[in-house]
Amino acid sequence: MLAMLSSSGCQKYGPGHDADGCVTCHEGIEQAHGPIAETRCSVCHGGDPTIARRGAAPGTALYDQRKAEAHVPIPSNWAEVRGDLPPSPEGFIRDFVPNQLDAIDPSYLQFINPSDTRVVEGTCGICHPSHVATMPNSVMATNVGHYYPTLFLAGQQEDRTPIYGSVPAVDPDCDPTLEGTVCSLEPLEPYLHDEVEALFADGVPEDDELLRLTYHSYLSKKCASCHQSGFNRNNSPGLYRSTGCASCHFVYDKLGIYEGGDPTIPKGVPVHPKRHEITTAIPAEHCASCHFQGGRIGLLYRGIREGGFGDAYTPPNAEPVPETLYGHAPGFYFNDEDTTNDFDETPPDVHFQKGLQCVDCHVGRDVHGDGRIYGTSKFQVSIRCEDCHGTVRERATPDESGAFWSYKGNHLKQLHQAADGSIVLTGRMDGAEHIVPQPADLLAEGGGGSAAMHRAMGEDVHGWSHTDDLTCDSCHNSFVQYCIGCHVTYDLRLDEIDFQLGTATPGLTRGSRTAYTLDHMMLATAPDGRAQVVHPSQQVQMSVFGDADYGTGEGELLHGGMVDDGEGGTRPVGKFREAHGFAANLGFAPMFQHTTSRAGRPCSTCHRRDDSPEETSRIRGVYGFGTGEFMLQGHDGNYVDGLRFLDDDGNSTTAWPHAGTGPLSEEVRTRAMGVVVEDSQP
Repeated sequence: MLAMLSSSGCQKYGPGHDADGCVTCHEGIEQAHGPIAETRCSVCHGGDPTIARRGAAPGTALYDQRKAEAHVPIPSNWAEVRGDLPPSPEGFIRDFVPNQLDAIDPSYLQFINPSDTRVVEGTCGICHPSHVATMPNSVMATNVGHYYPTLFLAGQQEDRTPIYGSVPAVDPDCDPTLEGTVCSLEPLEPYLHDEVEALFADGVPEDDELLRLTYHSYLSKKCASCHQSGFNRNNSPGLYRSTGCASCHFVYDKLGIYEGGDPTIPKGVPVHPKRHEITTAIPAEHCASCHFQGGRIGLLYRGIREGGFGDAYTPPNAEPVPETLYGHAPGFYFNDEDTTNDFDETPPDVHFQKGLQCVDCHVGRDVHGDGRIYGTSKFQVSIRCEDCHGTVRERATPDESGAFWSYKGNHLKQLHQAADGSIVLTGRMDGAEHIVPQPADLLAEGGGGSAAMHRAMGEDVHGWSHTDDLTCDSCHNSFVQYCIGCHVTYDLRLDEIDFQLGTATPGLTRGSRTAYTLDHMMLATAPDGRAQVVHPSQQVQMSVFGDADYGTGEGELLHGGMVDDGEGGTRPVGKFREAHGFAANLGFAPMFQHTTSRAGRPCSTCHRRDDSPEETSRIRGVYGFGTGEFMLQGHDGNYVDGLRFLDDDGNSTTAWPHAGTGPLSEEVRTRAMGVVVEDSQP
C-alpha cells in the first residue's frame, strides 16, 4: 500500500487524503501499527504532511529543501541544551536526560519520538488515554525505587517515604492512606559548582551535609539512566532504547541497528529501533537494557551471571559471554560456572526455557502503573505465582466472564481456561499455548504429585503448608547470586556528566564490589509477611576525596579512613552508612529471584541435616546470623560480616529500606532451625 502511494506522481498528500508526503522519501518504512491501523506519519510525528519528494533526488539541493520543509526544524537552542554531552550529529537528542528533554521544543521532541512522556498525551494518548494517564507516575517512569532506599540507609531521609524521582510527579487523586504510595515526587538533582563552593566556603562541611552532596551526586550520575522519562546511554551494545512508550514497545537490536526497509535510515549505525513497529511482543533481552543492573533480573532470568569481581572470583572453567555488553568488555558476564561438568549452575528461569518472556507475566499495572505513585516496584507489581498457578488448596479460577485477575485486581488477558479445564497462557512472543500446572491438581488424591512435593507443599495434619509462610520463589529457585560489598568513591578533583542535568557537575563517582557467591541463601520477611529470599543490597562504603579548588587538601580523604594495606602501607576504605541507630547499614531486601526452577530446593537449604555445631552454624547463616566467610573491613579497621543482619541475641544490625520487611520473627527462626531433615531428603 505504502509503496503504491509513494510511486504515484499525481498523488495528493496531507490531511483528508490517503497518506502523508513522508512516504515519498521513506518508501518501504514499516507501518508502525501494522495491520491494526493505517496511521498517517504526521498524526504521530508532526511535520508538514503536504510536502512530497516529487522527483527530487537524494543529495540535491531540491531534495534537501523539501526535507527541511517537511521536517520539524532543529530547535535553535539545541547546541546549548546539548551542552557537555559528547559530540553528535546536529539535532541528535537520543542520549538526552530528563532536564534536557524538558528544555527542548516539544514539537521537535514529538518529531523524534512521539511517545515521549512530555508529548504523549497528544499522540499515543489519542487512542490509549488510560495508559497515558497512568504511565508517567509508574515506577518505570519516575525511577523512585532507586533513590529512597539508598538515601534512607545513608541517613539522608528520616523515614521510608520517597521524596525524589528522576522527574517530578503528582497524583491528583492521591490517597495518603494507601500503603506504599506518596502524593508527589520532586526531581533529585546534583550540586552545581557554585553550590559546592558555597558548601565548602567555611571549610569541610559537617558529615550530614557532605553526604547529602555525595549521595545526590552519586545517584544522579550512576542510577538515573534506566527509566522511561529519559534516554538510556545509547552508546554501547545492550544499552539502546527510546523514551516513553517506545522505551518498551519499540524493540531495539543489541547494537541499536535498524533492520527495516526505510532507505533514509542508515544501516549499521545506531541509534535506531530494529523496525519501525509498535509491538507488545517484547523480548526479555530488550527489558534487560535497563534491568541488567539493580536486581539484575534481566540477566538472572536468562541464566546470565554478572562478573567483574577480579581474577580470584573468576572460575577457571567458566563460560564467559564473549561480547561487549551493557558497557562492559567481553568476559564480564558468564553463562556457565563450570564447562567441565554436565550441569549448568546458573540456568535460565524455567519460564524462559519454555519460551516465556517478561511480558507474559508483567502486564497492565505492573508496567503502566495505575496512576498512583508507588515508592517501589514491590508495591506496584501486582502479580504473584498463585495468580496463574493457584495455591496448594485451590486452582486458579476465572470470574463468571472467564477473565483471570491478579491478586491486586490486574486483568491477566494472557490467561484463559480451555475446554478441558486446563489453565492456558498464550505467549506474547511465541504465540504458543502454555499449559499452566496447578499444584492443587497435583496434590489432590491421584493427582500424580511426588512424595517430595507432598512433603514440601502439602498440608500437614494441622492443615498447615509451607506455602502459608514461605513464598514460592524461596524454594523454586535454581540459584541465588549475592554481590557482597559495594565500595563507592566520590572524588571532587574531577567532574562527571550526570544523567539528570546532562552537564558536567562536581565529583567523579566510581564503584567496585568485594565478592560474589552462589552458595548461600538467606531468608527474611517479605512485604506480604511470608518468608522470602533476601539479598544483601547496596552495602555501600563511601569514600569522599577533596579538591584544592574547594579549599581542602588535594585528594584529601574527607569521608572514610586509612587502613593497613598488608604491604607496609595504607589504603583508603569507605565508611559504612551510619544511620537510624545502626553502625553499618548493609541494606538487605527481599527479592524475587527470577531464576525459577521446576523442582524445589532440598529441605536442607533451610533446615539442619544433623545436630552438629557445623550444621547449626550453617543454618544460623540462613536466618541472618552471619557466616563469617565474607568479612568487610570498615574505615576504622574493624570488620563486618557481609551476610549478617542479626547479632548473637537476635537483634537487627541494620536498617531495612522497605516497609514491612526485616528479619523473621524469633518464633519462626527458632522453629525452622529446630527441624532436622535427612541429608538425602529433597
